Amino acid sequence: MRWYTYIDPAEDGGTDYHIVSEEWIRDIYFQHWKGKMDEKYGENYDDTNFENCLLDWQVVNWSEEFSMDRLWSFLERNKKDGTHVHINGKLLSSRYGE
Repeated sequence: MRWYTYIDPAEDGGTDYHIVSEEWIRDIYFQHWKGKMDEKYGENYDDTNFENCLLDWQVVNWSEEFSMDRLWSFLERNKKDGTHVHINGKLLSSRYGE
């Protein structure tokens, strides 16, 4: 399974780090994306597939592929005030390390 990470500003002025799986992207975003592609290009368009959806999602969210093997070192490196880590839409930690 592939994982991706992207960053958003947090409401409290800190930073929200999001780590999401490709399955989460498929469940949350693919049907919306496919509907938009069907509207624009018609149904049965060859390029309307999950891999292209995933590429579009990465560009829109400025995300990059993330290795879950790096999760603990990522958390250690980012444990500071205002840091929030979300995995598949669920808050893992808020100001991790406090």
